[in-house]
Amino acid sequence: MPSCQYQMLTLLLFSAATLATGHSTFLSQRQYDPSSEINCKEFSFTQPEWYLYDPSFTIFTGGTTGDVGFAAYNVATNVTFDCYARGVDLSLPANRTEWHNCSIPNTQFSFSELSNSFGLRGSWICNDAPDLTFVANGSVELPEALGCNTEAAQRWCLYGNNAINPALSSPVNIKPFPAWYPRTPYEYPERCVERSDYPAWELHDFVYNHTGTEQSVSLTVINIMNGATQSCLLTTNEAQSRASAHAPRWMDCTGASQPGNEVSGTQIQFDHDYGLLGIRQSWKCHDNVASNDESDTYTGLGYLVAPLHCTRPVTYNGEGISDASTYTCSLPTRIISGYAAYDFPPRMPHTSYTHSCTMNSINSTGFILQHYEVITEPDKNKPDIATFTVYNPGPGDTYGIQNVTVEGDGLWHQCQRSQDTPLPWQLVDCEYLLDPSTSRLGFQFQWYCDDRDPYNAIIFSANATGKLPSTSDMATLNISSVSWKSAGSPMKRGPELPWV
Repeated sequence: MPSCQYQMLTLLLFSAATLATGHSTFLSQRQYDPSSEINCKEFSFTQPEWYLYDPSFTIFTGGTTGDVGFAAYNVATNVTFDCYARGVDLSLPANRTEWHNCSIPNTQFSFSELSNSFGLRGSWICNDAPDLTFVANGSVELPEALGCNTEAAQRWCLYGNNAINPALSSPVNIKPFPAWYPRTPYEYPERCVERSDYPAWELHDFVYNHTGTEQSVSLTVINIMNGATQSCLLTTNEAQSRASAHAPRWMDCTGASQPGNEVSGTQIQFDHDYGLLGIRQSWKCHDNVASNDESDTYTGLGYLVAPLHCTRPVTYNGEGISDASTYTCSLPTRIISGYAAYDFPPRMPHTSYTHSCTMNSINSTGFILQHYEVITEPDKNKPDIATFTVYNPGPGDTYGIQNVTVEGDGLWHQCQRSQDTPLPWQLVDCEYLLDPSTSRLGFQFQWYCDDRDPYNAIIFSANATGKLPSTSDMATLNISSVSWKSAGSPMKRGPELPWV
C-alpha cells in the first residue's frame, strides 16, 4: 500500500432516529402549562426532580392509621399528578416502607411519620428518547409541619412544599448532582472563628519551573482567617503534575510560617495541564470562646482553576508524554475560596458538568479523524505502520494513536503497543481496524464520564466502520450503537476538577 496522508477527514456517526424535544408519553389527569417544553432526556440525566406540593396527613386521635397525600410535578416530563392514600399505617418503624399508587402509571409514594419523610419512585419515557425508560427512586425528609389542627377527633398536619432529587436505576445507575461550590457569606466576618466557616487563602508569587524532568513549584500562602503567612517550595515531577498521572497528588509544603505555628499541615495539589491548584491547611484562632464550645483549631480545603502564564505555549496532547523542554509559568495574586472540614465537598467530577461529557456522549453523532498517515515499510516482510489523530466529541478528547501496525487481516487490534504506552486517562479501551485491501477503517472506543455522578462513573462504548476514500473528501462511518453502563464506583484515574 503506498504511503498516503489525508488531512481533516471527518467521520460522522449518524444514529437511525432523529431526536426532538418533547414530553413524556405519560399524561396526568392534570397538566399545567403544557406549552412549556424542556429537553426531557437531558433533564432526566442531569437533574431528575419531583416537586411536592402541600404534603399532608390526617390521623384519628388515638389511632394508628390515617390519610396521606400530596400533589407532585415531574420537572423533566412537565407532568403533574396526585399521590393520595387512605388508611395508611402510620405506626410503621422507619426501616419499613409501605408503597401506595399515585394517579399516573408506574409511580408510587411512601410516608414515614416517624422521620417526617416522603418517598417517591416511578418511571417515565421521554418523547425525545423513546428507546429509553427512566426509573428513579428518592425521598426527602421534611422539616417540622407548618401547622397541625385537631378537631372532630382528627389531627391534620400540613408540610411545606419541597423537592425530591432521585437516583436513577435505569437507563444507568447514577444519582445526578451538580458540583458543589463553596459557600460565600453576605458579609465576611471579623472573627477568625467565624471566618473559618468560609475558608479562603491569598496566593502570591506562584512560579512553576519546568527544566527537563526536574520541576518545582514555589508560592506564598496567606491564611485570611488568621493572617498567617507561609512560603512553600515543592519539588514535583511528571507523575504528580500531569493529568495522566494516577499517583497521590497532594504534596507537603516545606517552608517556615509565622512564629507561633499559626498554620500547620499545609499541603498543595498542582495539575500542570488543567491549571488546577489546591490547598489543604490547618490553622489556629485565638478569639475562640471556650465556654461556647468554640475550638481553637480549624481545617479547610480550597481549589482554584486558572490557566498559567507560561514563557512558551504549553498544551496537553492527551497522551501524557513527558515534556523535556525548559520553561517557567506564573500566576497573578489570586484568592482561593474553600470549604471547612465539616463541610468538605463531595467527590468532584473528572469531566466538565456544564459542558457535559455524559450528554455529549449519549448524543454523539460523530468521531472526527483529523489526520492519518500510513507508512509503507521498504522491507516487504514488515507490516505497514499507521498513525491516527481522532477527536471524540463525547469527552472532548483528541486521541493520538501513533505507530500502530497495519495487520491487513481485517480484524480489530488494540491501540496500545505495550503497557509502556498508556492510554489517555479518560479512555478505557481503544481498538482500530484498517484493511489495506478493502480500504476498510474502523475505531472502537470506551471512555469514562462522571460529570453527572462522580461516585458512579459511566463507561461509554461506541464503534464505527467505513471505507477510506481515495481522496481527502469527507468520509462517513456509520455507528452501530452507542451503549453505556455504570462502573459502580468512582474513577481512579486522572485529576478531579472542581466547579466545572
